[in-house]
Amino acid sequence: MPYYITYGEFQYHLQDYFKRTGSRMQFPEMTDYLFRKGMMSQTPPSELPVNKMFGDLTDEEFEFIKTYGGNLEHFWREALRDENHGERLRVEEYPAAIVA
Repeated sequence: MPYYITYGEFQYHLQDYFKRTGSRMQFPEMTDYLFRKGMMSQTPPSELPVNKMFGDLTDEEFEFIKTYGGNLEHFWREALRDENHGERLRVEEYPAAIVA
């Protein structure tokens, strides 16, 4: 069964947890934590315009938006290919500014 939470609420709980404990959580860990605490809903929030989120986008426009983050990551990895010498890239060591 799917469970729901808004992005804003998720970010709030993520930051609140860090402020209280000093520990960071990854997305799956925080999702599990919120589920166990009963902080996720079984129905989408009524104020979330689920049926209007993408408006009149064509399939091509939707796919472009969906894959945009992956494309940015690809460019980031290519730009740093020579610097990491085959080692795993860490965002903390190679931050990238994104202007939208």
